[in-house]
Amino acid sequence: MATALVMEFPKATQRQYDEVIDALGLKDPHNLPRGLIFHVAGPTESGWEVIEVWESRAHFDRFVEQRLGAAVREVGLPAPRPVLIQYIGETSLLPGALEALDDLEGSPVAQRLMGMNGVLHFIPG
Repeated sequence: MATALVMEFPKATQRQYDEVIDALGLKDPHNLPRGLIFHVAGPTESGWEVIEVWESRAHFDRFVEQRLGAAVREVGLPAPRPVLIQYIGETSLLPGALEALDDLEGSPVAQRLMGMNGVLHFIPG
């Protein structure tokens, strides 16, 4: 089941976010994690926030365990802990990602997403 996650990184900066993205090689579309559908990130009053939609919670957990955990530690951030998890039903990679966002309409995830002034990444299918 597709899963939307919101992760907060208190006191994190744009520079640290960019360092994590670079360490993971995520600017290369061939190096994107399996199961990631949508990613948006941006500054908040308390640091940095990331909102993602994954094909399943298991895909997210595997990415954190195998790749992300080490990358965030490398730049001095704590391991990500989702502050909001919402199961949104069935979806697929793009173009289905846009349909998944429609499923979020009015939800706490959608409210956070609408208020972000950040970086938007659509993951090519």
